[in-house]
Amino acid sequence: MTGAHEMAALANRIADDDEIRMVTIAGAGRAFSTGIDLKDLAAGLIDDSYFDLWDRALRVFETMDKLVLCLIHGYALGGGLQLALAADIRVATPSAKLGLPAIKEGLIPGLGTLRLARYIGLGRAKRLIVTGDMIDSVEGERIGLIDYLVSEDGAAAEFEDIVSRVGAVNSEGCRLSKKMLDSCFDLDFESFSLYIRSVRRRPPTRRISARR
Repeated sequence: MTGAHEMAALANRIADDDEIRMVTIAGAGRAFSTGIDLKDLAAGLIDDSYFDLWDRALRVFETMDKLVLCLIHGYALGGGLQLALAADIRVATPSAKLGLPAIKEGLIPGLGTLRLARYIGLGRAKRLIVTGDMIDSVEGERIGLIDYLVSEDGAAAEFEDIVSRVGAVNSEGCRLSKKMLDSCFDLDFESFSLYIRSVRRRPPTRRISARR
C-alpha cells in the first residue's frame, strides 16, 4: 500500500500548490514503471483498497490545474502505463515498451479500460487489453498513445526542450482547455457550449511559463 499512499499524497500536494503550473514525470533506473507485481495480486497479497487509492491519485494528476508531461523509457506496464495515460503529454524513447498485461493473470487492468480507448480508439484498446500484448513506442506514436518520440541517447535533453516549448504557452487558457477536453466525450453539444461560455466569462490572468 505504501506506493499508492505516497502517490496520492504527492498528487494532492502538487494539486494544492498554486505556484506550480507544470509537472514532469520520469522513471529512475531501467524503466519508467512496471506497475505492481501481478503474481502477488493474483495470489490475493494486495488489498483491493490499493487500487481505489491509486486510481484516485491518477485522477488528481488527470484533472489538476497544471499541465502534466511524462518521459517514458524502458517499460511502462500496468499501473505504469496508467500513470502515463493520466498525463497530458507522453514522450518516449523508440525502444520503450507499453502494455496492460493484467489479463495474462486473469485480471482486469483497472481504469486502463476507461482511459486507453480515449486515446487510441475502442478497437485498438480492446486488442491491447484483451491480449495483454506489449507494443513499442514507435507503434504507440502511430496509434496516438505517444505524442513525441525522442532519441535514446538524447532523451533527457530533448524532453526538456519539449517541456520548455509547452511551458512557453502554458497560460490559464491552456489549462482551462485541458479541463474542457477532459469532458469532451461526456457532454452533449448544448451542455458543452454552455460550459465553454461559462469559462469564457472568466477574467484572464497572466501567463506563467515556469514549472514552479
